[in-house]
Amino acid sequence: LALGQKRAEAVRRALTLVGASDAQVEAVSFGEDKPAVAGSSEDAYAKNRRVEIRYR
Repeated sequence: LALGQKRAEAVRRALTLVGASDAQVEAVSFGEDKPAVAGSSEDAYAKNRRVEIRYR
């Protein structure tokens, strides 16, 4: 798995360990397809190493 997907899976596992059901949590990595910030600076890379959580 790519690093972003591994990060997403780690967050998903952590949420299920504290009580979220598998039906409520989905791990998705957008990789380089949907960066939060454009650019190739270290600051841009740091901002793109993120996990977004949407609770439904």
